[in-house]
Amino acid sequence: MAESQPKRRRLSHEFEDEPARYTQGGHYGNTTVAGHARVLLGNDNSVHHHYSHSTGDAASVASADDLKTLISSLTFDRWDDRIKNVYKPIPGTCTWLPKHEYFKAWIDSSKLDEHNGFLWIKGHPGCGKSTIMKNAVDYIRKRRTEYGTVISYFFNARATEELEKSSLGLYRSLTYQLLAAFPALGQRFRETFASKLRGQFMFEWNAVELQNFIIDAVQSLQSPLCIFIDALDEGQASDIRLMIEYLQDLASHARASGTMFRICLSSRHFPHITIGQGLSFDVEHLCEHDADITFYIKTKLKVDEPAQMSSLREQIEQKSAGIFLWVVLVVGMLNQIHDLGEGYNAMKKCLKQVPENLEGLFTDILVKNRTDLATCLVLLRWVLYGTRQLTPLELYTGIQHAKVSSTISDWRCCILHPHEINLPRYILNHSWGLVEVTATEPPTVQFIHETVREFFLGTKWSPQLEELFSLIQPGPSHENLKRACLDCISSVSADTSDIHEARLVPDAENADCVLVEYSTASLLKHVDAAQANGVLQNDFCQSLLVPNGADWRKYLLCRNRFEKHKTRKYGSDVQLLYVAAEQGLPYLANVLIESGIDVNTTGGRYSNALQVTCHFGHAEIAECLIAGGANVNAAGGEHKHALVAALLKKNFAIAELLINKGAILDGRLMDKTLKILVDRKVAQGVEMLLSLYSYAAVFDYTRRNAVVMEACAQLLFGFDLVAAWLGHEVLWQIFSDIHAVFSKHGYPIGAPHIAAAAIGRKECLELLLEASADVDQRTGMYGVALQAAVENGHIDIMALVIARGADVNAQNRVDVADRTWNNAIHAACFEGDLEAVELLLDHNADVNLRDFSGLTPLYHACGLHFRNLEIPTLLLTRGAEINATGAHLGTALCAACNHDNPGRVHLVKVLLEHGADIFLEGHLGCALVVAARNSSYEVVQMLAVEARKQDVDRSRLRSVFENAIRAAEEKLRPGPKNQEVVNLLREHLRAISSLSIDSLLLTSSSTG
Repeated sequence: MAESQPKRRRLSHEFEDEPARYTQGGHYGNTTVAGHARVLLGNDNSVHHHYSHSTGDAASVASADDLKTLISSLTFDRWDDRIKNVYKPIPGTCTWLPKHEYFKAWIDSSKLDEHNGFLWIKGHPGCGKSTIMKNAVDYIRKRRTEYGTVISYFFNARATEELEKSSLGLYRSLTYQLLAAFPALGQRFRETFASKLRGQFMFEWNAVELQNFIIDAVQSLQSPLCIFIDALDEGQASDIRLMIEYLQDLASHARASGTMFRICLSSRHFPHITIGQGLSFDVEHLCEHDADITFYIKTKLKVDEPAQMSSLREQIEQKSAGIFLWVVLVVGMLNQIHDLGEGYNAMKKCLKQVPENLEGLFTDILVKNRTDLATCLVLLRWVLYGTRQLTPLELYTGIQHAKVSSTISDWRCCILHPHEINLPRYILNHSWGLVEVTATEPPTVQFIHETVREFFLGTKWSPQLEELFSLIQPGPSHENLKRACLDCISSVSADTSDIHEARLVPDAENADCVLVEYSTASLLKHVDAAQANGVLQNDFCQSLLVPNGADWRKYLLCRNRFEKHKTRKYGSDVQLLYVAAEQGLPYLANVLIESGIDVNTTGGRYSNALQVTCHFGHAEIAECLIAGGANVNAAGGEHKHALVAALLKKNFAIAELLINKGAILDGRLMDKTLKILVDRKVAQGVEMLLSLYSYAAVFDYTRRNAVVMEACAQLLFGFDLVAAWLGHEVLWQIFSDIHAVFSKHGYPIGAPHIAAAAIGRKECLELLLEASADVDQRTGMYGVALQAAVENGHIDIMALVIARGADVNAQNRVDVADRTWNNAIHAACFEGDLEAVELLLDHNADVNLRDFSGLTPLYHACGLHFRNLEIPTLLLTRGAEINATGAHLGTALCAACNHDNPGRVHLVKVLLEHGADIFLEGHLGCALVVAARNSSYEVVQMLAVEARKQDVDRSRLRSVFENAIRAAEEKLRPGPKNQEVVNLLREHLRAISSLSIDSLLLTSSSTG
């Protein structure tokens, strides 16, 4: 009979999958990076990632899917638009950059100590910094073999997506590009952020966790890395200094680890930030930059005579002050005069009158171009105050819907079919050259430069533009766009009988439907912004509050039409206040609350305005609702309670507000919420929830409720929470008291630090050991922390506890059931973990240590889980007793003969060569008898021949072979090979009885 396998559990993968039971439910122009991105985010079979203890195909596929999900969550809409929209330099310009002394020093690896890998390109707005940066990116990327991998990020202040102009967007983009360029980082990324795979909600990323991963990733690189970051000044001002400090730290970490790391930045001169080491130059002060301006003028300016070119060029150069954008605009103005046939003198006069700075130039353009001012005004409003960037067709349609103030005219654009006009040219002309169509796909509309947007949003206006600027102020503009959106929605023919079906019936000849999606998504945002800027919205709100009003029903229908997720569609019971709370519109919500509306009206996925506010984290609106009489304990909705919504979505400031206002959960809902929070390792949420209850009540819940018991067991293995529990006296008392209850529910782990060792939580184990946990405490199924680490394959944990003084020969408790080994060296040999065995022996583990059955490490190494010869050979070279006997099969040789799997022949041969005694017996007999029952023909043949070489009594030898024959005949799975073993043994038995030893050996040889 084969030896029985003990019941055991691999915690590191059993509990890795456990949270599923608790849940409810790019490209950068670099072909190498883009290729890797397709591998990471696609189904390329060349990428393999796995769980730490799973080698099966299913686990590999699941792990690859997890990695793909995590990486996809880093991306965001139009995150690389800015670099795509930067024009390449015209041929003949920017060729100076690789020859510049600072750039040459920056790429010179021998000079990294002098500048720490930093190069900072500075310049006035519009001088061409982004073009220079894009050219630098292309230059280094083409020389990847020499300078390494290139990743980049271009801040974009003109974007409506906040991530495009924030440091968080930068870190998400850099992380994504690193993973794309270095697929080997994928496993580390997945392991680091595995907890994000739990739950049903979208991933939440924060700057610190990505900063730490980037540092770890860069430190592990074996090849150079270059990072380019453009337009720092277009990021959020509060972020810039912290970001620069981080980048300096990143460079220091890279150098310390031996990674060749370079970073190139560009920005305006403000804000001024000092870095310890680095190179820097100002673009507008470079003679090479002046030469580029000269070349551009010579290439682009239209003149009739060469002498005219020289005169105009000199004047342009003198007035430009190195601002390339100014040159481009002025050359365009002069070319327009030339094309009209007005001649050199007119061009010269125009140039003389042009202001010398961008603000003056923009003013001059607006003053001189007074034709079709109404169209320009509406266009500017859409580009300045749109909630997102519009496509050219959306902008054109929006212009048709926007009615302007009567101070210009009650005008509406003549409606032309969009196919009858050239939209990019239409937009450029009607914006007087200040707005362009981007080169991205799909194309969008934006100002030609960030300085244009800053100009219109500024407060210093020329008296000549007083009327225009008064009309593009935020309040009137948002009011105008609100009316355009409402007009667009109203113009759509629709069947409003069932808003869930959302059947729109657009006129095939009407382009109005193009803007319906934007209008539906942005209508209330423009209402909120108009109210915030002094344009009262009381009348508008009252019009939408009419019961079953046509405008409101049509809004709901259009909104549902463009909502992809069924659960997010609105029902007919959804009211305006609910939508304002969901979208985070505090000014609109306040207007409604002050109008006396019932703030506790029910309807929608989250039942009421307070719960939806708590779900989406709009603290200001939550305060307004509570002040307006919202019931903090209202039941219903997806979360059943506003406090649950706030806790599950980690909106702790709102949760604290609710608790202070009397929010409380009943026992059942508290149980369910606690279980989810524990599973997701939301430490602050657990602490806030449990703080509502007395110790007795909480412990009573955990003891009575099997569901919460499992959640608490998850807490035991979710040691991200350990710090919070250590610091909370009541929680730690509960944590300690429920250990006894865990054992009754199948979790006899014992002390927390032993559980941490079992699951492989190194940082948390260190925390617990520092909190005076006894490294050699004996409790639970593993006995001690060292054995828990061994059995779950955590070499780093083993090294930690050994370094903390763990006894490598510590014995487990006698009363632990289902255990055939009771110390670390036995467990390591049983698992076949060579690295663990070596570590233990190197730290003076007893190579002949007996377990409670009297068995040695060598016995376990040769038994059921034998994998290779390395461990038995190592033990023998370290002094293992070859013929030590114990319970069960008795000796290591018998254990080796008890199974028929690859490698056993070589194992038996090694044991025999080291003097293994064939005739020592266990409960199944000696080695030959055990082999006859359970091993291979080759092993039986080897043992039979070896037995005949031994100097033993002939009658004893016959008895051994007779017992072996009976064992072979009783084999549980008889077959042809079994019969061969029986025949072999009978031949040997006959030879023993009738032949000399020499004849017997000859017969054996011929039989084999």
